[in-house]
Amino acid sequence: MENLEQFGQQEALPPQSSKRKYMLIAAIIAVVVGAGILVLLTQKEAPSQVPEVTNPGTITKDETASWQIYRNEELGFEVKYPSNFLVQEQTGTMDEDFYLVRVDFLGTDGEFTRIQVQSKNVGKNLTTWLLLDFVDFWKQQIIGHAADRIDQETVVAVSDGEGVRLAYQQGFEGSRIAVMTEGREYFYAILGDSDLTNQILSTFQFIEPIDTSDWQTYHNEEFGFEVKYPSLYREVLKEDTLPERGFFHGDVVKVLEYKDANILIISVYNKSFQGYPAVLGGSTFYFDIQQKKWVFDNVAAISPKRVDVPIEAYSISEGDVLCSWDTIVVPHPSYAFVVEIIDIDCVTLKAAGGYIPAPFDLQPDQILSTFRFIE
Repeated sequence: MENLEQFGQQEALPPQSSKRKYMLIAAIIAVVVGAGILVLLTQKEAPSQVPEVTNPGTITKDETASWQIYRNEELGFEVKYPSNFLVQEQTGTMDEDFYLVRVDFLGTDGEFTRIQVQSKNVGKNLTTWLLLDFVDFWKQQIIGHAADRIDQETVVAVSDGEGVRLAYQQGFEGSRIAVMTEGREYFYAILGDSDLTNQILSTFQFIEPIDTSDWQTYHNEEFGFEVKYPSLYREVLKEDTLPERGFFHGDVVKVLEYKDANILIISVYNKSFQGYPAVLGGSTFYFDIQQKKWVFDNVAAISPKRVDVPIEAYSISEGDVLCSWDTIVVPHPSYAFVVEIIDIDCVTLKAAGGYIPAPFDLQPDQILSTFRFIE
């Protein structure tokens, strides 16, 4: 017991030498802690000299900014696609083909996206479908044909509305998606390679369709083309209304006008598109088939502009204080000849001063939305 008590007392009350040692250690610790606090305060007050590093992964680039635009006024949509892609458009009927228009965007390495437009009235009885009916229709087209199953079904934003996206695997071809959405009058299916189709889908926009249902059709059997024009336009004698020859180079086949303010001239340049002359700003540009561009001392800024429509077409716009005119140049796909459409709009001067604008203000893409070459 005595030994235990003595051991306890020794532990509780260390000798004086131990006390001094502990006090020395505590003092050293206090100095170290104080120095550490001083360093921290100094670092807090001094501005950081480490430069801010931007994570490259957060930098995004709009890859679609330089893409071409496919625009279909009649069916009410537009979309962007890579500039080096081939565009193939095919028309159909609801009775036989179950679509109105099919547009394929084809890349050089096999990339593929298709947009298919369908009426909301289906079948001989013109049954009106809902979007869910359209989605079910595409599920039936995919399962058992392109894939064994649908891997994922989600609701996605499309233009200013919504759509349903179906994701699936198409054999060795890899990941595919099909997106179904609806506009005011039509259903739209956008399908193809997942990455490409997602990019194209991000540019899809609904636009107000142009009502050309009551427009008249000019049909040219000799050169195999047709184009529509407003039904109020009337045919006039060629010699009565022709402007200066500089606006066009072909032989006139049709002249239409409305109230002497709107004039539409259709002519055919029955020569190769190679070297076709386009007069603009007092300069004459020539089309180079090999380079597929207009050339004039390498001045491209004011050369004829490509019109954003599925067919190859260019426009030349000029005017004066009374009239403005657009010369639309449409080469045949073989480049064997060129169709010219000259749209002239003139103001009418009032006796009391001022003027009345032309009743119609047609745009090149509006006219070209009705143009097509035929067999």
